[in-house]
Amino acid sequence: MFKVILFFFVFGVSSLGAQLSLDDVDGKAIPYRKVKKYLSSQKQMAVNGFGDLKAACTMETDLTEFRKCVGRYRIKASTSDVWSSYVHADPMTSWKTRKSATGLVYYRHNDSLVYPGQHIDQTMQGQVLFLNLKLAKGLFKMATAFEIMEVSDADGIITFSYLNTGKTHGLQEVKFLALDNQNTLIEHTSWVRSGSKFRDSVLYPFFHKKLIRAFHRKMKDSIV
Repeated sequence: MFKVILFFFVFGVSSLGAQLSLDDVDGKAIPYRKVKKYLSSQKQMAVNGFGDLKAACTMETDLTEFRKCVGRYRIKASTSDVWSSYVHADPMTSWKTRKSATGLVYYRHNDSLVYPGQHIDQTMQGQVLFLNLKLAKGLFKMATAFEIMEVSDADGIITFSYLNTGKTHGLQEVKFLALDNQNTLIEHTSWVRSGSKFRDSVLYPFFHKKLIRAFHRKMKDSIV
């Protein structure tokens, strides 16, 4: 009896503390080569499990030295309807535009993965999205990843951060503002820093604007 209890304590407890490894990813379920390459590259940065992934910025990060970009989008619908639509949107669908697509989603709260073709009920804190990006009309493709840091119903704000293993560090904030009962202004603010002034001041604003505009257009079409 003692041996049985000891076996459970040693092996059972260790399995409870286990986390998904990058080797657990089903590559065949991800149709984007750049996303699979991005995941493989994390191993070279001492990232063995998904739990080792860290956000580049937190809600307390000093962003004064970061490059700031702001995009504003107007939707003819009440703020409550727009907010609900964004929060309850499936990231697999909402980020699927001519410019981007979600290749994988990791859930921190239950250490699980969601692949393209599977459904996600809503956007929530602790989700890590791995995106396939198509730039310059699809001639150039790359992958990036960000973590949802906060979904604040009280403030009407969704905040997410790039991962600290990427070339670009930064935070993005999507704020929902009521213009009147039937019109909502979405203010998408991005703070970025990569170590390259040319990338931060020229390349990032140009391509980032196109990516988020496609995303918000997709959301707008699903609401109005």
